[in-house]
Amino acid sequence: MKNKSLVIDEKLYDKLVKEVGYPTKTKMRIDVQMALAMFENGWSYRQIGEHFGVSGITVKRRMRGAGII
Repeated sequence: MKNKSLVIDEKLYDKLVKEVGYPTKTKMRIDVQMALAMFENGWSYRQIGEHFGVSGITVKRRMRGAGII
């Protein structure tokens, strides 16, 4: 059996988005110890997030999840 590529046109894409939502990125790695050091040196969550390529709220969640804050 040959593998066929699945082609998703705009109409199918819109239908899938309505059913399951927009595609998400994979979980980005953040060095929470470095993020904490940055935060303690006056960086905002947003600035730290920009450095790591994520949102500020993601930085805050990861730090909270690691028990740092």
